[in-house]
Amino acid sequence: DFYLADISAELIIYRYRFTQMLSEYAAKHHGDISDNSEDLKITYSSITGTVSVLEAYLSENNITNEFITRNLSHGDYERIKAILSNHILSKFRSSREYDIEKGVSSIGVNKDDIDISLNGLSMRSFSSQGQQRTAALALKLAELEIICKYTTTMPVLLLDDVFSELDLKRRVSLVSTMKNAQIFITC
Repeated sequence: DFYLADISAELIIYRYRFTQMLSEYAAKHHGDISDNSEDLKITYSSITGTVSVLEAYLSENNITNEFITRNLSHGDYERIKAILSNHILSKFRSSREYDIEKGVSSIGVNKDDIDISLNGLSMRSFSSQGQQRTAALALKLAELEIICKYTTTMPVLLLDDVFSELDLKRRVSLVSTMKNAQIFITC
């Protein structure tokens, strides 16, 4: 359990950082495509409540930005990892009997997810196909930007039937945001 809790804590740290970057870049691209008429937000959610523990610690110690940009000291990183690991370990222990009885793992990073919202509403329940397509494109462009930022190669972006559910204004905005990428588009 200790080893699994440590690995889970580290995975949550990496996922949380990436989700924060993805949200920032995707919101910018979504704003470009939608002419800033909609607010896209991506959040990482953990069934164990670990994200709340992490955010509380970062806020209390005023180190959120340093954490996201990987400018923390090794000691701070290890403290965060230990806090999260202990939290996860207690969740594992509290669900052990249930998990054994049911034959499932009810707690763990395998149950974590990202939530995508538009103007504060969940996109799963409250968005049109065009809004979903715009958000998906914004995510792809954000991923492209993150890859370019952390590697020396320009990836190829493949977009299949990208314009089918977008109005003319969003089509024009999308094309203008993709001018620096290698792109294959089918229609």
